Amino acid sequence: MTGSTAVPDGDDPHDVEARLRRLTDAWFRLSVLPSGHGRVADDGLAVAVWVPSDVAPLSADVAEGLDAVADEVLGDRAAMVAAVEAEVRAHRPAGPNVVLATIGTAPDHQGRGLGSALLGDQLARLDDRGVEAALETSSEANVAFYERFGFRVIADLPDLPDGCPPTWVLARPPR
Repeated sequence: MTGSTAVPDGDDPHDVEARLRRLTDAWFRLSVLPSGHGRVADDGLAVAVWVPSDVAPLSADVAEGLDAVADEVLGDRAAMVAAVEAEVRAHRPAGPNVVLATIGTAPDHQGRGLGSALLGDQLARLDDRGVEAALETSSEANVAFYERFGFRVIADLPDLPDGCPPTWVLARPPR
């Protein structure tokens, strides 16, 4: 597979990226934006999405819409992805917390501190409220990055099924 262990390859080498964009777009439009959990820096050059552990479940219509897009994008790997997500979630901290669902910076603007600024700003807000932060990553380089912000590995999942990459679950208590 080229772009992901979860999204099957198509005939077109750009197919995986296009289908991932479609799934991410659906998730943002149907779930993130209506909930108000996204943060944006510099006119969208960096984006972070934080989801409270006590967020209300998606409405049946929204969940159905997301499931339909996920099933189409993931194909026969949808059940495996759901199982991996459940395994990772089982290792998140108990109690109230806010999960960093995703963070990213436009490629041409990486290395300028935009992502770090978004991360630091939200962590300061969580500290003020006394709320723990959590996240998952499948990049060892990301583990070191997040540790600089006070996150610690709470679970190391090296043997996820079906060729999924090792994943680390991290948490950061409020300061």
